[in-house]
Amino acid sequence: MGRETSIYMARLERAAPAPNRRLAKGDIMRRTLLIPIGSILLMLLGIPGIARCEQAKETIVNIGGVPQKGAITDFDSSGFKFKLSDVDLEIYVKWDQVDPGERTVLRNSLGVDKISPGGAESKVSCQRVELTNGEFVVGLLLPDEEIEEAYFLKRSNTTIRVEKRNVRQITEVSLPETDVYKPMELYDRAKAQIEGGAAAENLSTPAGHYKLALRCAELALPAKAEEHLKKCVILDEKYQPERVVELSARIAELHKKSNVQKLDAEISASVNAKDLGAALESINQLLTDHPSSKEAANWKALKPGIEAEWEKMAKGRVITLYHVWMERLIHKALTTQVSDGAQKPGKIVRTKIGVTYTGDLLSEDDAKIVLKANDTEIHINKAEIVEIQDYSAGAGKLRYRTLAECRAYVTNPIAGEIRAATANDLKVSEAFVEEAWKERARLVIEVGSAGVKTGSRTSIEHEVSYGPGSWLAAGAAAIAPAAAPAGAAAAIASADAVDPEEWWKALSINTKVQILKAFCAEAIMEVTKVSEVSCPSCGGVGGTKRVGSDGKVAITSCGYCRGAKTIRKIEYR
Repeated sequence: MGRETSIYMARLERAAPAPNRRLAKGDIMRRTLLIPIGSILLMLLGIPGIARCEQAKETIVNIGGVPQKGAITDFDSSGFKFKLSDVDLEIYVKWDQVDPGERTVLRNSLGVDKISPGGAESKVSCQRVELTNGEFVVGLLLPDEEIEEAYFLKRSNTTIRVEKRNVRQITEVSLPETDVYKPMELYDRAKAQIEGGAAAENLSTPAGHYKLALRCAELALPAKAEEHLKKCVILDEKYQPERVVELSARIAELHKKSNVQKLDAEISASVNAKDLGAALESINQLLTDHPSSKEAANWKALKPGIEAEWEKMAKGRVITLYHVWMERLIHKALTTQVSDGAQKPGKIVRTKIGVTYTGDLLSEDDAKIVLKANDTEIHINKAEIVEIQDYSAGAGKLRYRTLAECRAYVTNPIAGEIRAATANDLKVSEAFVEEAWKERARLVIEVGSAGVKTGSRTSIEHEVSYGPGSWLAAGAAAIAPAAAPAGAAAAIASADAVDPEEWWKALSINTKVQILKAFCAEAIMEVTKVSEVSCPSCGGVGGTKRVGSDGKVAITSCGYCRGAKTIRKIEYR
């Protein structure tokens, strides 16, 4: 958010809240964007030391950078319970996950400091700007930024513009320094203060670096704290060893907490974006790396619900991707050249450093793979390999696949490749893909005490036409060359008999894809309807008669349906 943040977006506070005043919508920054946390119907319970809100009212809170609509039901000095409006879910939110400006207002509104008085955090003299509409904004006035028509107030996460014509009065207030400055800004201030301080404790001494490391730990900047503690020990390896060990352990805990918070934020963001596969990966990492953390316990409780929701979404994605990959692989088969020569097994190997090697396979074991490219042998340690793909290297002339080869491919081998590609996209097993695909047309009706609940099918109905390839389809009979019967007054001849392979070469890529999709649909999909419609070119006659200059009659088959008379259409799922 830039310096032009409007007053509408900057309504951080409405009126000085009484200690027990109930939270209302106007108490926090108003946002119109709402991103639901997901359809997960589980509730987190058993948070100790919670104070109960007498009457929870709906509000909007900016949690982890995402505005969420709901009601605060309980709170304590560490965080609060928040019941989301869009779904039946109650989550526990830590205070440091809330926007700093909103955090101060919420804590004051709820009287949190009466439960657990704040520590020794430094205060900063700031200003409270009361507006003519009764609302007010709190922050640090920036005199150097002031212009004729507006003031600018600084908060840790933004700069707020306030039009002077809307200001009733300005009074002095105090805010915690973390509400005004970002942690790195406070680090820079502390560093400058130590550098300009007493010679015995500046940054050329171990004491100065230890002091700054301690300040970084207070600001939850573990990387900076570790940097200055190392410099302290480099300058004097015997400097107050007990204090150094104690601070080192504290920094390690901060690193751990930072990693937990990072994973926690990643999970929340993934759930909000409905990327539940990524959310589950992060949850599993959190449970593995930090099993005893509070966040791990929270997400462990929610994991079954996320898994159920993910499986439902993934099965729907299987159906969509199955059809997508069917067309992609058909297009690839038509546009990729093959060799006429003998085929050799080859490999495409991609390594961790991003380099890809291609060559004939000489040997492979558990430790390494050996390729040959021209006259060079490439030995690759399997520990350095990210992915291995098969390919066939031919020594002959390159060419495009024939009609017969394409038909053979789309009526059998393509099914396995579709499953593999879909599984790879979703990061699931091929068995999961196969099961989801088989269940696509399944409809479940549950009858219970609550009534009848009808599920929904995941299948998607598609339609494809053989178009000009209808004469190739089963049951279609093209006009064949005919010889003139002996003694006939007119000879019937076909002037347009054609080799299917030659005919195939002349078609466009899009037409070939359409015809192969129809063959593929009849071979590997569930066909729900087959229909025949009259050829739009010949009207279902199959051809036209013409009389030559010699008086003979010839039948010319239709150039579109080639005598099939009808166009075959397939509906499938």
